[in-house]
Amino acid sequence: MKRLSQYFNFIGNKLKRSVERFPETLFVTLLLVIMIIVRTHMDYDNPNGITIEKLIIALAILMPITAGIKLATEKWRLSFVGRSVLNLVAVLMAGIYYLIIPDSLNEYFMMRFVALYAMLFIGFLVVPYFYNRKGLAQYILYLYGRFFLTALYAVVIFGGISMMIFTIESLFNLNFNENIYFDLFIVLAGVFGVTFFLGSFPEINEDVEISSYSKIFKTLFLYIVLPIVSVYTVILYAYFVKILIEFELPQGLIGNLVLWYAMVSALTLFFVRDLKDEVPWLKKFMNVYIPLMIVPLVMLFIAIGIRIDGYGVTMPRYFVVSLALFLTFALAIMRLKKTDISVPVTLMLIAFIGVSFFGVFSGYSVTLTDQNERLETMFVKYGLKDSNGNFVAKPELDESKKIEVSDQIQFLTRNYEIEEIKALPVDFDQDQAASLLGFELYGYWRGNNNLTYFNYYNKDESALLDVSEADYMILNSSYNSIDDVDLGDGLILTKEQDLRDLRFVSDGKVIAEINLEDNAKTFYLNQNEMPFYEFELPEDGGKLVVSLNFKSINGHRVQGSNEDSDEMTIDMYEVWIMMGIK
Repeated sequence: MKRLSQYFNFIGNKLKRSVERFPETLFVTLLLVIMIIVRTHMDYDNPNGITIEKLIIALAILMPITAGIKLATEKWRLSFVGRSVLNLVAVLMAGIYYLIIPDSLNEYFMMRFVALYAMLFIGFLVVPYFYNRKGLAQYILYLYGRFFLTALYAVVIFGGISMMIFTIESLFNLNFNENIYFDLFIVLAGVFGVTFFLGSFPEINEDVEISSYSKIFKTLFLYIVLPIVSVYTVILYAYFVKILIEFELPQGLIGNLVLWYAMVSALTLFFVRDLKDEVPWLKKFMNVYIPLMIVPLVMLFIAIGIRIDGYGVTMPRYFVVSLALFLTFALAIMRLKKTDISVPVTLMLIAFIGVSFFGVFSGYSVTLTDQNERLETMFVKYGLKDSNGNFVAKPELDESKKIEVSDQIQFLTRNYEIEEIKALPVDFDQDQAASLLGFELYGYWRGNNNLTYFNYYNKDESALLDVSEADYMILNSSYNSIDDVDLGDGLILTKEQDLRDLRFVSDGKVIAEINLEDNAKTFYLNQNEMPFYEFELPEDGGKLVVSLNFKSINGHRVQGSNEDSDEMTIDMYEVWIMMGIK
């Protein structure tokens, strides 16, 4: 019991210390958690969804900024007024960032968001050691251990509370909202996790001593990782000898292999460098190992250079080159600089991330420029443009060249806006390629380009259905048949697979027929109003009552068409069919 009490006191002290030290960051985190939960409980196609998503992104960016301001306040002993002004500027920056977030959160924007968050978080870690202070590597490794401890506590708490919820549901026959487990996860990760983790941060002038270096990390880096990368180095040198003997250029695979090897090596050396005085052989190892990495890195640059020369710059190739340059400079600093290198290397990492994702030298811009020039060169080389820059249709062009041009155009139109592709007209449409170039683009499916898709899904599966007038209920989808279900008194329900008509048959005659696809359109357009039918049964058998409650609907319409059921096509539906006889 005493040990348990100590654990609770330990956690409580960390949480209390975090609240006292980082109140602004925790307030932003709380808002972020609320926004995520709100978005989770909204319908997928809710028009306010994008607003909430943009708020989530802006709040996520604000978290490391406010935390960094707090550490800067402690380090440079800023006044309350100074800290308040910096926090106000941070909020304004987050507001401006919110305004420039596009409504369409495309893949490249999310990559840049992750890059920006990484820069801010790394900057937050550097603040206590900026600029001329030793020990950043141990500090980061210490926090890395605190992070896993936080994750362990959060997982245990999540598992315990989840089991309680499941047990209550099972024993008392209750049905909680389906999102309750995700809500619990977000609350624990955001409220408990962030608070506990921030509470683990050392005081601003507190050094993380070498003696506190985790034995687990020490064993992992010194006696497992370093021997493995040493053997890997021997293998790469053997391959280099093979290249010299056979006079073969390195293959594309070598780029990825060397890149991961260099990353693991640089990261390991970054963390163990401060142990040189404690581990006698480590200094000699680094003096020999780092120069030996020159040959594998040269092989990497040669391999990626061959790929770029043959196929041009793409963002993955750009990031390989960028990361390889950073690793080369980082290793050079580790070898040449005798004093602590952790702060300069970390700042250089922030700079490389910034250059790689933002500005005219970013991967996006460099790739666009290079691939645009390659397309322009193809047009001129294959006679698809004259000396004045006008397009010339060439239906007789060799098929291999048509495929090459098609691939280049589709690569650019898939990754960039048409206005950014200078080699193509600003109103270029792939449907018009035949009239412009003289041939259809290879691999382009014309029919899919002019469609917009819509969908509906009933997320509230725990909602009660009114079945007071129903004797039977059946779940059916557009892909499933209903094989002669007997409803009593000779009444048969049937539906053929992949057909849309629901039929009620009595004595071999169809007495009622319901078009499920038409009802799916009506259900979607009328804001989920359930279709309802009454049919007279033969021989005064009463009335057949049928109601439809659609669980999900997927469909499409041609772009620019009216919001009308005649313009819609249902691709798939799933529906509860409730039937009764009055």
